Amino acid sequence: MKTIYNLLLIIIPAISFAQTAPEIEWQNTIGGYGDDKPEDIKATSDGGYIIAGSLTSDTSADKSESSIGELDCWVIKLDANGNIEWENTMFSMQISKHQKNSD
Repeated sequence: MKTIYNLLLIIIPAISFAQTAPEIEWQNTIGGYGDDKPEDIKATSDGGYIIAGSLTSDTSADKSESSIGELDCWVIKLDANGNIEWENTMFSMQISKHQKNSD
């Protein structure tokens, strides 16, 4: 019984110290100069990612398209290295005061 206990004392610390944090493949800050937030990120079949989010930025930094409204939906496709392949400002999620109906 004493032998099993000693063996467990040797194996358990070895297992806990053998675990290491995963390596960062790449990191990137993407967005404009406004309040930009990713809402959903999915891996794509080519090893890249597609990100959908909301943003208040007009054309600035990584955002090359003009805004549509006060809070827009932005979709970005990244390659496997985190580089932007394409982006699309889809629609505004808020109705501006100029678009409200008077009905």
